[in-house]
Amino acid sequence: MFNYRFKRSKCNIFKFVKNSVVALILFSFLITMNSCNQKPEHVRLIKEIDRLSILNSELKEKVNSLEQNNKVSSRAFDIFLWDFMIDSVLQKESIDFPLEKVTLNTKHGGLDTSFITSKDWKHDPIYAYNSTERSQVYDNYEMLLNHSRERLVHWFGLETGGNIRYYFKFTDRWKLIKIENFGT
Repeated sequence: MFNYRFKRSKCNIFKFVKNSVVALILFSFLITMNSCNQKPEHVRLIKEIDRLSILNSELKEKVNSLEQNNKVSSRAFDIFLWDFMIDSVLQKESIDFPLEKVTLNTKHGGLDTSFITSKDWKHDPIYAYNSTERSQVYDNYEMLLNHSRERLVHWFGLETGGNIRYYFKFTDRWKLIKIENFGT
């Protein structure tokens, strides 16, 4: 009887192992088939994620561009210019030093170019406290009224002989980059 049970249990173990191996192979096959069937969906989802990521980057660039254009607008520049004229600290921070300054040499009839350093700069109220001269703000250096990232503030006085041009450029913020003084 013992021998019979042992033989029978030995047979059952082999059957169990054989059935387990077959079940494992079948299970592996089913997982592989399931993975193969989902692969196109997986690839499609990855492509969709990439497309949405690119779209998100493009939208961020457009929003950034709109924010920059808003900062460049004429109204924003007018506010900046007034603050620039009355606030000496802001003025100094908003100048690209060394600042190029071109002046009319009345003795020789030519132009003199010099460069002003940060330590030599003195606050310039432009026309904030003087109503006898006139000014015109242009949207570019060619003195045309076109939208750009440049501004030219032309300050002139018919009675006083003043004729000064302040050149501003917008990169990440407005900065004074050059002054031309052709006044007499």
